[in-house]
Amino acid sequence: MLVANAYNLPLPTCADDSEEQTNGVHIDPDDSQTPHEDTNLNDLEGAAKLLDEILDGESVDDALLSEILGRISEKIKQERETLTNSRTAQLWFQYMDMVQT
Repeated sequence: MLVANAYNLPLPTCADDSEEQTNGVHIDPDDSQTPHEDTNLNDLEGAAKLLDEILDGESVDDALLSEILGRISEKIKQERETLTNSRTAQLWFQYMDMVQT
């Protein structure tokens, strides 16, 4: 959700067309919003390429040092900062930090 908000992307929905599971909300991929800037799109495309390279056997260490992951990480940090007034968000962030370590 943080990445979707940071890059102005629609949230994914279940593939099942059941109204119960999706609460009547369906996002058509053809109607999806485009990211604000070309750099946003480049970041996401670059991250997908990094993943493909890792899956093809490239070094994970090289991927972790990439400029693209740094920019994505910074964008997520900025998005987290915008949610500092939300008590529920802060609890989720605390949980995520604890699970990550």
